[in-house]
Amino acid sequence: MEHTILLVEDEAIIAIAEEMTLRRNGYEVLIAKTGEQAVEVASESNAIDLVLMDIDLGQGMTGTEAAQTILKRRSLPLVFLSSHTEPEIVDLTEGITSYGYIVKNSGETVLLASIRMAYRLFEAHRTVSEQNRQIAESNRELRRTNDELRWWDHIMHDVVEYDPSAIAILDDGLRFMYVSSRWKRDYGLPDEEMIGRHHYEVFPEIPQRWREVHRRALAGEVLRAEEDRFTRPDGSVDEVRWECRPWYRSNGSIGGIILYTEVLTRQRRIARELRESEKRFRTIMDAMEDVVFTVDAQGRHTGVYGRWLDKYGFSSADYLGKTFAEVLGAELARIHEQALAKALRGTFTIYDWSVPSPAGETHFQTSLSPIKDDDGAVDGAVGVGRDISDLVRARQELLRASELEAAIVTASPFPIIGIDPDGFVTSWNPAAEAIFGWSREEVLGRLLPTVPRHDDDTFAALRQRVLAGEVITAARLTRITRDGTLLSLTLSAAPIRDPDGRVVGIVGFMVPT
Repeated sequence: MEHTILLVEDEAIIAIAEEMTLRRNGYEVLIAKTGEQAVEVASESNAIDLVLMDIDLGQGMTGTEAAQTILKRRSLPLVFLSSHTEPEIVDLTEGITSYGYIVKNSGETVLLASIRMAYRLFEAHRTVSEQNRQIAESNRELRRTNDELRWWDHIMHDVVEYDPSAIAILDDGLRFMYVSSRWKRDYGLPDEEMIGRHHYEVFPEIPQRWREVHRRALAGEVLRAEEDRFTRPDGSVDEVRWECRPWYRSNGSIGGIILYTEVLTRQRRIARELRESEKRFRTIMDAMEDVVFTVDAQGRHTGVYGRWLDKYGFSSADYLGKTFAEVLGAELARIHEQALAKALRGTFTIYDWSVPSPAGETHFQTSLSPIKDDDGAVDGAVGVGRDISDLVRARQELLRASELEAAIVTASPFPIIGIDPDGFVTSWNPAAEAIFGWSREEVLGRLLPTVPRHDDDTFAALRQRVLAGEVITAARLTRITRDGTLLSLTLSAAPIRDPDGRVVGIVGFMVPT
C-alpha cells in the first residue's frame, strides 16, 4: 500500500534531505513550510495518512499548534520531528499525540523505524477502537435483548388483548389459559372467571360440529370459516367468522389450540343499513333535474347521478374514470380544472359556463365543494350542475328591457325624475337638465331642488300618497328652475317597487303647460 506523508519543515535544506530519504524508501511526500500551510494541506488532501511535524516553524503557528488543529479535523498518526530534547517539550507533544518523537539527525534508520512504528500503532489503535465499538454495540444489543425478554409477556398480552379478533388460548385438555377482553364482551361473559375452566363447561351449547373442529385442530389441522352461525342460550343467533389452529410447545408437540373469532352481526347490520342508505341516496339523486357528480384529487369522475344524464342523452359510463378534459375537451375543461383547484384547496366555488347547442348556446351553473377524508385532508370534490339557459335568457330579456327603458328616459323631451322615499334624487334625465337648469351630477343624492318653499306641504302629501302605492296622473303643480323661474307643469307619478313588492322610490313624469 502506498503511503503519503505530510512533511512540515521550515528549513529548506533539511526538508529536501528528509524528502529524498522518504521518497527513496517508497513514500509519497507533500511539504509544508508553515503551520498554517500544514493545516490547509492536511484539510485538502485525503491521501495524507501521516504527518511529520517540526516544532519550531518560525513566525506564526507553532508545530504543536498546527498539530492540535490538524488532529481536531482528522484522525491520523502524527510524529514530531525536532532538535529539542528538553523534557517539557517532549511532555508537551505527548499531551497532543503519542505516535512518536524523533530527534533530528538521528539517522535514516531511526526515522524510518519511527514512521513504521507510528503506522503500526495507528492501525493497532484503530483495531482496538473498532473492537471497543463492537463490544459496546454488543453490550447495547444485549441490553436491548434483555429488555425485550423482560417485556415479552407484556407485549404478548397487548398483542392478544388488542387484536381486532376475540382470542382464546386453550391447553390440550381444552381448558382456558388466556381469554381476551374482546372474547368476554362478544360472548356476554364480562365478569366471568374462565382461566382453568373447560371450554364446554363455559359454553355447554357448543354444537357437535364445532367440537369436531377442536378435535381436528388438536390433531394439527388449521380450520377456518368466513361465515358461520352461533346460537346463544337465549335463542338469538350471531353471525361469526372464526379460525382454529394448534399451538406448539418448544419440543414440537401440540400444546393446545388458539381460537380467533369475530362476531359479524353488528357489521352485517351496518352493511345492510349502508346498502339501504345508498339505495335511498341513488333514488333521490335520480329524481333530481340537476346533475350531481364527484371527482377525485386527479380530477377523474368517481360518481355521476341525476335525471340530467337522461335529459341530455348521457350515461354514467360516459364520465366515470374520465377527467374534465376527456369528457369536454381541453378548452372547455379549463374553467372546471381551475374551479377544482380551488375546491382542492378547501374553497367552495361556483361558476357559470356554456356549450354550443342547436338552439344557439346552452348555459350551465356548477358549484364545487371539497370532500375531506377522515383526517380532514381534501381528497376530492362534489359538484352540482344545473341548466340555467332559461334564467340566462330571462336575464338577457330583462337587460334588453332595462336598456330600452333607459333609452326612452334619455330620449324623452319631458323631465323624468326619480327620488327615494326621503325625497333624494336617484335619477335625472337630459330633459330635466335642460328645463330645470341643474346637471345630473349636481342633483343626484340631494333633496329635490325644484320644489318651491311655499309648495313643500303639497309635495310632501303627494309623495306620501305615491309611497302608499297610489298612481297619480295629471296633477297640476308649480316648479322652480335654477335661475328662479316658476314653471307650471302636470305631474304623473308612480311607485318604484323591489322584487318583493316593497315601495323603494318614486318616478315622476312632468309636462310643461
